[in-house]
Amino acid sequence: MHDHTKKTKGTAAIQGQLFELAPHSQLELARWLLGALESERIRFGEAIGFARSTLSQRREAPTTRKKRLGIIDQFATFASASGVVHLDQLRSTHVDDFYWSATRRGGGSLRRAVPRTAANRQSLLKPVFALWTESGLWVGVDLAGPTITRAEGEQARPANEDELDLIRSFAEPGLGFTRRSAIIALRLAGGSAIDVAAVRAGDIDLEALTVTFGCRTNPLDEWSVQHLADLVTDMSPDALLCTTNASNPAHVVTVQTREVLIDAGLGGVAGLTPRSLELGAARIIFGDDIVGAAR
Repeated sequence: MHDHTKKTKGTAAIQGQLFELAPHSQLELARWLLGALESERIRFGEAIGFARSTLSQRREAPTTRKKRLGIIDQFATFASASGVVHLDQLRSTHVDDFYWSATRRGGGSLRRAVPRTAANRQSLLKPVFALWTESGLWVGVDLAGPTITRAEGEQARPANEDELDLIRSFAEPGLGFTRRSAIIALRLAGGSAIDVAAVRAGDIDLEALTVTFGCRTNPLDEWSVQHLADLVTDMSPDALLCTTNASNPAHVVTVQTREVLIDAGLGGVAGLTPRSLELGAARIIFGDDIVGAAR
């Protein structure tokens, strides 16, 4: 066991000696921090490790902790690739570039992050910057930057026919079977996220070409029938069609729909949200008949 209270000659020696333990206890973290503050320059990787060790002990939902640590690792890789070796080399531009860095889904092309993704990254990284500031490791400008709006309150508009064709084309990510095409099919039939999450195989009538959402029955278009047929045929009538073992199935439907929009290159289009699919389908079928579309 190293004595972390002793000074060691040379910045690299201090940092290397202190960090090789990869501290897990609060005492070890405190000792590492004291040593880091005594050194002339703090290596970026060690500051990241300090944040990971500290935040991994934070009381929060396991899924949130996993996401946070994953984003921290991604940020560390991104900043290091940008030439950041020591913490004092980090700039707010590095952070902002990471927030909006491109993503790749389903093996497709890279696409700029949408506001929701950027906002999520910012939210998950803020505790890292706050920890560095509170501990005295960082004394520069606020790295987190202005709060990024997720645009959750944006008014949804109906998707037009060209957009709906794109959405159909990208319903499946091309990496094997998923239920995304079934979700899209049911949303094109006028189902909300809550409606789609509750649909069971027996609610699909392949002869009548309809789907029953609770107390209403809606028609299915040709594309939707084709993508539902194989799935429904092999399922028990009582089996949920699109969500299984999900604690929040409606959220799963919304997330899956949004991923299709992103894959289709429509993730950043103003007013285009998961609800736009059902609104667009209703507009095509009923035109300006608002009452009919609502039904």
